[in-house]
Amino acid sequence: MDLMNSIAQMSMQMSAMKTQNQYNISLMKRTMEDAETQATTLIDEMLEAVPVAAAPSEYNFDVRV
Repeated sequence: MDLMNSIAQMSMQMSAMKTQNQYNISLMKRTMEDAETQATTLIDEMLEAVPVAAAPSEYNFDVRV
C-alpha cells in the first residue's frame, strides 16, 4: 500500500508543478505583452514629437548596410 501512496503523491506533486509552470509562463507572457505595448506607445510619442517639416540637416549620413 505504501507504493501506491507514493505513486499517488508523486503524481499530485507533478500535477501541481505543471500548473505552477503554466501560471508562471502565462504571467511572463502577459508581462512581455505589456512591455511591448509600452514600448510601442513610447515610440509613437517620440515620433509625434518630431516636427513634420523639420529643417534639413547639415550632415549627410550614409546608412547602407
